[in-house]
Amino acid sequence: MSNLSHLPLCRLLLPFLGGILLFLVVGYFFSLQIFLALYLLSAAIWLISVYAIKQTFSNRWLFGSLAFFIMFVVGYHIAQNHYEKSRSSHFSNFANFNGKMVLMITDEVSEKANSFRVITRVKKLVKNDSVVSVRGRLLLYLQKDSLAAELQYGDILLVENQYQDVQPPKNPYQFNFQKFLAYKNIYHQAYRSSGNWYATGENRGNLLKASALNMRQSALSTLKENNIAGDEFAVVSALLFGYTEYLNEDLMQEYSGSGAMHLLSVSGLHVGIIYVAIKYLLSFLNVFKHGKLLKAIFTVLFIWIYAAVTGFSPSVLRAGTMFTFLAIGQSLGRNTNIYNTLAGSAFVLLCYDPYLITQIGFQLSYLAVIAIVALQPPMYKLFTFKNKIIDWLWALTTVSITAQFVTGPIAMYYFDQFPNYFLITNLIVVPLSTMIIYLAMATLGLAAIPIVGEYLGKAVAYLVYAMNHSVRFIEGLPFSTFSGVHISILETLCVLAMGLFLGRYFLLRKTQANFVGGVAALVLLTISITIGNTSAKHNNTFIVYDVPRSTAIEFIKGRESVILMCETVLENPRSQSFNIHPLRVRLGMEETTIIPVAQSQFDVHLGALLRRENWVKFGNKHIFKLNPQMEQNIVSPLLAVDYLIVSQNPRHNPKEVLDVMKPQKVILDSSNHRWTIMQWEEAALAANIAIWTVSVKGAYRAML
Repeated sequence: MSNLSHLPLCRLLLPFLGGILLFLVVGYFFSLQIFLALYLLSAAIWLISVYAIKQTFSNRWLFGSLAFFIMFVVGYHIAQNHYEKSRSSHFSNFANFNGKMVLMITDEVSEKANSFRVITRVKKLVKNDSVVSVRGRLLLYLQKDSLAAELQYGDILLVENQYQDVQPPKNPYQFNFQKFLAYKNIYHQAYRSSGNWYATGENRGNLLKASALNMRQSALSTLKENNIAGDEFAVVSALLFGYTEYLNEDLMQEYSGSGAMHLLSVSGLHVGIIYVAIKYLLSFLNVFKHGKLLKAIFTVLFIWIYAAVTGFSPSVLRAGTMFTFLAIGQSLGRNTNIYNTLAGSAFVLLCYDPYLITQIGFQLSYLAVIAIVALQPPMYKLFTFKNKIIDWLWALTTVSITAQFVTGPIAMYYFDQFPNYFLITNLIVVPLSTMIIYLAMATLGLAAIPIVGEYLGKAVAYLVYAMNHSVRFIEGLPFSTFSGVHISILETLCVLAMGLFLGRYFLLRKTQANFVGGVAALVLLTISITIGNTSAKHNNTFIVYDVPRSTAIEFIKGRESVILMCETVLENPRSQSFNIHPLRVRLGMEETTIIPVAQSQFDVHLGALLRRENWVKFGNKHIFKLNPQMEQNIVSPLLAVDYLIVSQNPRHNPKEVLDVMKPQKVILDSSNHRWTIMQWEEAALAANIAIWTVSVKGAYRAML
């Protein structure tokens, strides 16, 4: 891998990725004329470089530099062109069109607790005889009823041309659903109650995709009919088809905490298992004249049928493309370089959808394969075992360890946790999952034979039951998960580089450059952590969180904090995890005191934090919290009020309170009703006092 001259696709992919990433970061749009000018200039320079190379071979760097530049521009151009919202035909440019939108459902309808979620593509805007062709995607939520439950991929709907922008997160470091959808070219959403949308009865879905989805539903029904139900059915659905609708949160947490979450997302492991089975079943074709070619054709065909049935997830597309290249290369009698194969598959996928690079599954699948290919063979050779079972277990162990070199840091960056017992987990679940996949496929193939299908289904259910209980046991062990620690993107890159460089140095004894690179990454990582720790010591913040219909206020000093919570938040760990914990993890909080809002007094040594009745003193700031329990007649305070926090719809007259308290700033937390908010906003505007409405603007955070 050190000599990139043998990896032309890798050399071309790197600047291509750079161009895509630059657009995603800066988001600057260039005109088509500028791109054409760059391409023409590149063509002219290419002609000059061809002549220069003929004159002297030492000028060959011109051609390489030009290729690098062209691929960078192409990457940027493709990423920019993929941004649908910038096009004049996007439906958001016709917001004043007083008519209806014609929508086509582009994916399976997903059932939620109180609604059905439908991803649609806007085709037209219609009003009487006026029709405007538009484009763009809309996330639509429909109230639960019998009509919505019958919707399928490809159905055509009519709704009013009214929608809202997808909102950014309201709390610091909360999951950014807006950005997540934007990378899928979805920027708007709408909700329609029963009777406010219409199904035309038409279906214009792609025949291939519709057939694949029908095949998946038929297969799932077959598994259900053959003694697979409950959690076992949910896991088989995810394991075999990538269908996660039946997985509950507890089950997903158990697999995530134990380090087996990768099994519930169809990826290269699953496609590899299918690939091996197909090659074995088609091995009889080798005896024919053109058997190898036929074998490759049927192998590729079956791989892509499987990819279609799983819904063409990015990880399956990556694995399917890679195995397609591999099968074709083997049929031609050529040993393809795995790095070139990976680069070629990534290039094809990113040309189709450059935003795939932002998806965690795409990143994990590629980086895991690179780590395994680069480090697993030399690690495996460290020890040799004559016993085939022990040797197989050692091979599986080395694959798990090398894969975790990259998946571990990335999981820490995205999910703030690391499964400590991943090695034990994979030694158990990988063999079990392989058997489950093969037996489930046999169940589907032999389901027409009642007794055989029934007993195979029972065997699958027993194996999944064993796997679920193994995962649950491991996840329940002490210290099973290292959680609550976040690493920055720089620190993630440092850990990845350190693992790759030092791993290659110690395992392959490859040049001092690897050692120097690893040590440099370690030094940079140490500097970053030191800066972060120093910064955390001087952190002095208070924040009013946006928790719907609730109150949550946190005072932070260094790595310690005090949180005031109302009962609804105290009794809802899920709400705490979603709204409050992300910031706490980023700041590396070590000690926290949780106090109910109703508690009238507390005195905690945290940067001179003190509370008496409705007063809170934090540092040199005085905060007054107004709630319904306080007397109506407010006495003029002896201290200046820096912040007035209004909670739980107090009945006080806003104008009178502001005249008496004279706060520097008013903060309306999310426990207030709309009418209360309107009254206070009007009074603050009249008194020329700054006001912050948390439910509208998001959490208020003050650095003191």
